[in-house]
Amino acid sequence: MILNYYLFAAIREYEKKKRRAFDADGSDYFSTIVREYQSALTGWPSDIKDLISPKNWQVERLLEQDRSLRKPRVSLSVDITQKDNLVLDWYPADRFDPRAENDFKYWNDQWLPNSPPFNRLVMIREFGRLSSYIRLGETGKAEQLLIEGILELLDHVADFASYFCEVSKDTWLFLEYDSRNSTMTKPRVLRSCSIRNVAEEKAREETARKAAWLKEKFAENLGLEAITFLQAFEEANGSFQGTARVLKERYSARTEISGSKVKTLVNRLYKEYPHIYDKHCSIVPPGLAPRQKAQVLPFKRT
Repeated sequence: MILNYYLFAAIREYEKKKRRAFDADGSDYFSTIVREYQSALTGWPSDIKDLISPKNWQVERLLEQDRSLRKPRVSLSVDITQKDNLVLDWYPADRFDPRAENDFKYWNDQWLPNSPPFNRLVMIREFGRLSSYIRLGETGKAEQLLIEGILELLDHVADFASYFCEVSKDTWLFLEYDSRNSTMTKPRVLRSCSIRNVAEEKAREETARKAAWLKEKFAENLGLEAITFLQAFEEANGSFQGTARVLKERYSARTEISGSKVKTLVNRLYKEYPHIYDKHCSIVPPGLAPRQKAQVLPFKRT
């Protein structure tokens, strides 16, 4: 199993670095986290029972009109506690809406002394101490493998839960690598490890993806900005073939472009970049439906 691979590989690298056999009962942070990882590997199937058991579902709420049963909605959240423990907890997806009823009969995030919370799926004690070595630039192969294995475990638990529930991720563990000198024979080096909001991270990735597309298609390929491209489309009165001529004759585009390629670029700008398109072009691309432009409210000093 791949989860065991990370464990055994981490121990092997640890022994190579220390030049001695790994002590499973050792008091150092690495030995502690290895034991925690082993405990989490064997413990999560029992801890997830309250989440995936139909006995704990509000079945009457899950019945669709055709009498089929939808999956209960659940949110998973990874966090680092004040005691440096990494935890994976589950919550009803609509728990922040005071008017909503959740899909579970029994749920709370409270706990008794010396007992884990009802909704806890995974806990790795002292993970914060391990991740601090990354920020200090002292990450070794053994520590990196252990962290990667813990992320793999979190993803595995989430994937398993998705068979029974409609799963969304609230916060999650993200790893970043320094891949400048990596090759097929030289693996990537872990550069950072942090808990981030998944929705915000996806938004950042989407913003970066869109910026990269604009740079590649316009600045690099045509030698002009998307704004200039739209101005050419406007001057050509919305003609794709005419835009190709304007780009060549007036704007000296680096690469000659066909009318069909102009159409592809214009349509994508219109659909995915409305903040650019609507500001610099008033023509709706032929074949596409017009839309209501967003109004920019004037700034008022108070």
